[in-house]
Amino acid sequence: MLTESRQLEIDDLNRSLAKFGANKIFIEWQPAAQKRVDSTYDEYLKGRFELTANEVHQIGFKLARILLHSRVYCMDAPGLYRFDTLRTTARKSGQINAINSYFNEWRKKALIEDSLQRLMTVKERLLVVNDPKNIFISHEVNAGVLTAPYVGQVGDYAGAEFMGEWYKRNIRMYSNIVRQVEKADTSILIIVGAGHARILQHFFEDNPIFDVVPAEGYLK
Repeated sequence: MLTESRQLEIDDLNRSLAKFGANKIFIEWQPAAQKRVDSTYDEYLKGRFELTANEVHQIGFKLARILLHSRVYCMDAPGLYRFDTLRTTARKSGQINAINSYFNEWRKKALIEDSLQRLMTVKERLLVVNDPKNIFISHEVNAGVLTAPYVGQVGDYAGAEFMGEWYKRNIRMYSNIVRQVEKADTSILIIVGAGHARILQHFFEDNPIFDVVPAEGYLK
């Protein structure tokens, strides 16, 4: 992402996203990092901080500077994923192969996304991952929709708790966002992993003060 050609692609992306005119930009870092984010963003504005390849820097910081924002906002939240409990329960129930297949799907998805990154422009890749069908797939894999709820016997909720933790994490993220939105804000931009998009969209669609704007129109 730091090569000259990729930097030109990222600059083109940020010019397109700037047309949305977001009042606030939210990034997938936890609020505990806000002071560090504030200081590094301030150093960046003064020309004293070298950006890394991370999307927080390449999109969050760069876009915020274009829009003359004084800061970017942290919104990520932790999740307590009990992988050992899930595996132990699956082993007792003779379902360990299903769990191993689930984690293999994670690795497979990572390899596919890596290949997209290598073969497409930044905009092209973002168009692919923001496609509703691919957002559903990302949600399906991250939440373990087709695996976790089936783990264990009836009355054992290790699998359900594992899946529920993904939802809880996204609820926490949503809460971190809405608590930082003020009445004067007319639009916000959220930079987040594709696996979160389906759930966060659902939360914002349920909130009557928000309208969800697909990224597609600003990526073409």
